[in-house]
Amino acid sequence: MKKKLLMLVMALSLSGCKLIIYVDDNNSNTNNSSSSTLIESGEDSSITSSSNNSTSSSASSSSSSSSSSSSSSSSSSSSSSSSSSSSSSDKISSSSSSSSSSSSSSSSSSKEEPGITYTQGLKGTEFLKYYGEVSNCVNIPTTGTPNVLVVPVMFKGDTLSNSEEVLSDINKSFVGSEDEVAWESVSSYYKKTSYNKLNMDIEVLDEWITLDKTSRELASLTSYADPTWYAVNYVVDELKDQGVDMTQYDSDSDGYIDGIWLVYGKYHSSATSYDQDIMWAYTYWMYENNPSKKSPVANVYAWASIEFMYEGNPSKPDAHTFIHETGHMLGLDDYYDYTDGTTIAPAGQLDMMDYNIGDHNAYSKYFLDWIEPTFVSKSETITIKPFESSGEAIIVPSSTNDYMSPMNEYLIIEYYTPTGLNEKDSTSRYAGVYPLLFTDSGIKIYHADSRIGEMLYTSDWTYNSFIYNFTYDDLINGTGTYKYYDKFTSNTPEYSYSSNYKLLTLLSSYKNSKKGYYYPNTSASNKDLYKEGDVVSSFTFNRGTTLPFEIEIDSITSSEAKIKFTKK
Repeated sequence: MKKKLLMLVMALSLSGCKLIIYVDDNNSNTNNSSSSTLIESGEDSSITSSSNNSTSSSASSSSSSSSSSSSSSSSSSSSSSSSSSSSSSDKISSSSSSSSSSSSSSSSSSKEEPGITYTQGLKGTEFLKYYGEVSNCVNIPTTGTPNVLVVPVMFKGDTLSNSEEVLSDINKSFVGSEDEVAWESVSSYYKKTSYNKLNMDIEVLDEWITLDKTSRELASLTSYADPTWYAVNYVVDELKDQGVDMTQYDSDSDGYIDGIWLVYGKYHSSATSYDQDIMWAYTYWMYENNPSKKSPVANVYAWASIEFMYEGNPSKPDAHTFIHETGHMLGLDDYYDYTDGTTIAPAGQLDMMDYNIGDHNAYSKYFLDWIEPTFVSKSETITIKPFESSGEAIIVPSSTNDYMSPMNEYLIIEYYTPTGLNEKDSTSRYAGVYPLLFTDSGIKIYHADSRIGEMLYTSDWTYNSFIYNFTYDDLINGTGTYKYYDKFTSNTPEYSYSSNYKLLTLLSSYKNSKKGYYYPNTSASNKDLYKEGDVVSSFTFNRGTTLPFEIEIDSITSSEAKIKFTKK
């Protein structure tokens, strides 16, 4: 299918590319429909649980966003067919449960309950690839050894008395050893959080490139979707003029630099009314750039001040913010609410893509294809090890007829411990002001609603309906001039199919009503973790289905947690 970009913009989000869409030159795909099943939305979710702290809690949740990004090349020939797959990871042990308290009837205690067979569905990385094709917003590949170029830049007329020291700190923040940084470098963090699946080859230039514009002049540019587009193109052109071969930064040969960072040599706290719009940290996409395999150009990039290395006056450079923005470059959303004046924190704040702290959660890692969670398939007890070191997680699907895909609605369970990538931020506050991570060990249960659906165009792009049981080929074949597919959920209501649907919410073991999901005015705390003896007995998903298994925290030790699931 011959494609070109249709320059229609539905929305632009600095945490997720919102550009739309390609069209079939012959308009032959306008009325195509995919082979997936279309299902409309259900009700708000609610939960009932019992714990050592209280008898029950209920919460209204949400999910809906469209601030997605993209990765991989623009090849339309690759596909991912659905295939039958085992529902259990071989890293996680499980045993069938014969509890008499199960709400489901047992025909015979001598017969083992048959397990549900779930079909493999769309991977998060396949969705990112699709989105990259229709939006031209291409992310850093989430596995392997992608190349990331880090360029220190100075605004015209600016100088730093300690410029060599700052250059050294930038290098340490991205590729430094453990004893050179306050916590982790960008490189070491992503190697650990991905369980060695992502080993970014990061090159930090050892000299400043000075832009031909002041910060005020750059911020005043109006002919770009974002003024920093000019800075990124200026830097890439300057390097090419110096004879730098940019193909070395294009590991997947898609014609785009895998990822490029611009760290500017000015404190963002010095921003004025003239340049404040660019004087912060964010990730964006150069979606108007055409790829060139012979001379790759920029697409996904991050932009941040040197000041972020020094927030809280650490004794060594601190890369927390750089790590967070790199998460966006890989395709992850923010989990906080962008709404001005909001007091809502759906995911509880204690996460790298929320308040820039700790490890990535199980949903993020599942979406980026770093883990293979165990899907609960029958009444059984499943044992998991600490998530930060093992990558073991459990999914309770919203339907026993479901498929294995992060692009769905489900509960995802991990055993949290204040160790590894969680240790530093559970013992001291990042920058002296950010919340502490959980200091106790316990079970985190997230409600993920990462469903995608049809976007239709009449006079504007509008949400139509959710889709289920789809593949990469379904998305490609179903996309046309007036239709494409996107994530329908976000933790920011403005980017959601429904303001009541959130992308990711942290369930609480003790709070009731909305407080169990939204954590108004505060972050989650140790009391929100599920502990031994806690039970989640009922839950209504956004799609209208109910929890197919009762969840009981059977036991927790320092090395493992046993969780009992009883089919209803």
